[in-house]
Amino acid sequence: MLRVVVALVLLGLAACARAPESTREQRLALAEAARAAIEAELAEPDLPSWAGEYRRSDGFTSERLWLAPRNGFAYFCGCCTGKDTLSGRVLVDGDVLRLDIQAPEHFACDRMRREELVFATRGEQRVLLRGEQDVARACNVSSRGQLPPLSLVRVSDRDLEPSGPLVVPPSFRKYQLETPIVGRVTRADWVEYVDYAGKPRQRARVRVDIGNDTRALAGMTFYVALTETESGRSWELFTMESAGSGSELELFAYLPETKPLPRVGARASTSPD
Repeated sequence: MLRVVVALVLLGLAACARAPESTREQRLALAEAARAAIEAELAEPDLPSWAGEYRRSDGFTSERLWLAPRNGFAYFCGCCTGKDTLSGRVLVDGDVLRLDIQAPEHFACDRMRREELVFATRGEQRVLLRGEQDVARACNVSSRGQLPPLSLVRVSDRDLEPSGPLVVPPSFRKYQLETPIVGRVTRADWVEYVDYAGKPRQRARVRVDIGNDTRALAGMTFYVALTETESGRSWELFTMESAGSGSELELFAYLPETKPLPRVGARASTSPD
C-alpha cells in the first residue's frame, strides 16, 4: 500500500512540476479563453459524444479537462507543488483523441505531453481512458469494474454508478473476448522469484497450447478454469507474460505455494462465468 501511495505522489509531482511564472501566466490566459469558448460550444446541439467536461482527483492531484470539436481542449491541473494549465486542439485520429498542445515551448505538465485519450462508456457514465494500456486494464475482468486510476470521468456522470459492460471503440475491442480461449496444458510447474521485500516466493507457470486461436495478447490477464487439478475444478487468476513460439501461451499466477497445479487441461477467458 505504501508503494502505491508513493507512486501516486510522484505522479502528482510529475503532473504539474513548477514552471517559470511568465510561462504559466501565458498558459493560464490561453486556457481560460479556451475554457470559456468550449463551455459556450457545449451548449450547442449535435456535438460528438466525447465532448464535455471531465475531472479526476486522487487526494494529491486534481485534473479538469474540457473538450469540444471546434474550440479544442482546456486542461487545469493542481497538486501540492502548485497549479498549471494547457490548451490546444483536439485531433480525432481514428478511435483516439489526440491533444495538440498550443503553448510556449517549455511547459511542465509532463502527463499531458504525449496524451492520447480513448472515449468509453459504461451505462450512462462517460469516461476518457489514457491510451491503449488503460483500455486493456479497463477491459480486464480482474479490474472488477474499476477504472484505471488516471481515468477522467465526465463531471455530470460522477455520481452515477457504472453499470453494464465497458463499451470501447471498435479498434480496441480486441481486448474484449466474446468467447473464451480454450487450450491444453503442456507444462505446469513452480517458478521461484524474489518479492519487493527481498523474500523468496513461488509462482505457478502454466503453458497452454491454444492451437490456431490468435486472439491472445501478451500482458493481458485471464481467469483460467482448471478443468482437472489435484484439488478439483476451480478458477484462478493468471497473467500472460509471453506467448512463446507457435501458439502456446505462458501464464503466470502468484498463488499460495501449497496449492496444486493444473495437470491436464485449462480454459483461459476474460470472464469468470
